[in-house]
Amino acid sequence: ATLRRLTHWRPGGRVPVPRYDKSARGGAGDRLPPGQWPVVTERPQVVFFEGWCLGFEPVAAAALCDPCLAPVNAALGEQFEAWTGALDALVVVQVEDPEYVYEWRREAEREMKGRSGAGMSDAEVTRFCDRCMPAYRQYLPGLYTAAVVPL
Repeated sequence: ATLRRLTHWRPGGRVPVPRYDKSARGGAGDRLPPGQWPVVTERPQVVFFEGWCLGFEPVAAAALCDPCLAPVNAALGEQFEAWTGALDALVVVQVEDPEYVYEWRREAEREMKGRSGAGMSDAEVTRFCDRCMPAYRQYLPGLYTAAVVPL
């Protein structure tokens, strides 16, 4: 609803934009309460939208590398067209090695702990990233070969 309201602006509009707080829940992260979301009051010229699975395309169930991905794959199948259809362009920054995620998240957690005192330990980061890696291994190759960047 937020993306639709931002891209189909109505005069006098006020659109609260969800904000994510990585330090919430001991570093596991969560949305801020709606009362803390920034409110857009003018029609935006550009809307940048990022999401962890954005651009991940569902695969045939038999092609899943990990059975734990079945619910993710099903959700992608239900949502893929709706999300990608709402975008004018999809820009993907390809990483050399998805394993970099572990160190990037450790760095982010250390910085966050320095600012707010909240954040995950290195061991918690490893467990957190371990849960994400099957999806990266499954879906990144397709995302990288799709080359979906209409300009």
